Amino acid sequence: MKQKFVWHFLISLGVMLITAMLCGILQYHSAYDYFWFIILSIVSVSGLVFAMLFGFFQSTLKQSLLNTTILVVLLSLYFIVLFYGFIHIKIDWQAISEGKAQLTLVQKFFKSELSFWLAFLIPFILSFLTYTLKPKPNFN
Repeated sequence: MKQKFVWHFLISLGVMLITAMLCGILQYHSAYDYFWFIILSIVSVSGLVFAMLFGFFQSTLKQSLLNTTILVVLLSLYFIVLFYGFIHIKIDWQAISEGKAQLTLVQKFFKSELSFWLAFLIPFILSFLTYTLKPKPNFN
């Protein structure tokens, strides 16, 4: 089980570090303010914690490495799209503060911190669903 945990952890950590680098590069090249190092740090540290917990969860449920790879790559793609939208969706904050305009649902989604932090739950939920729905061997 320990060897399986290591593989699940390494796959998750590798993909999350690549995601952190891509999000940092996206922030560096697309934004006016250069907070790329902060983005790189936040995504790296949260990716490390996620990789440890998800690796343990996947090895406990005896999921395949392919399952881990697919779920973590989907999370990675979500984060890249989220950071791209966060940077490139323009909002007229002055009109909003004066009450002349309101945020659209898409703007609320991309500017919300919950859209980042709750995304970490999706791989856990999908992994548990595949574990629950997977047919169990019958030893009769």
